[in-house]
Amino acid sequence: MDHRESLKKAAAIARIKLSAQEEERLVSEIDEALKVFSKIDAFKDYVEEPKFTGARKLRSDSIKKCDIDPFSNSKLIKNRKFIGPKLVD
Repeated sequence: MDHRESLKKAAAIARIKLSAQEEERLVSEIDEALKVFSKIDAFKDYVEEPKFTGARKLRSDSIKKCDIDPFSNSKLIKNRKFIGPKLVD
């Protein structure tokens, strides 16, 4: 598959002038990259689910009332919310 036209179009958009040698080199690199990606795509079909997954142990959380008042050390409180600096005038 020849990607020369796509390369010329991309070079024109980027306003790059390519010599014939650069064009040949880039076309061969594009072909090689596409071959690698096609191998990766072919490999995706053969990937299996893992045979073993680690046991997921979840802790049992219990809701408790907090003994500490989080606002006890703050002077700038309004309606149980911290008051910060005004960012927008």
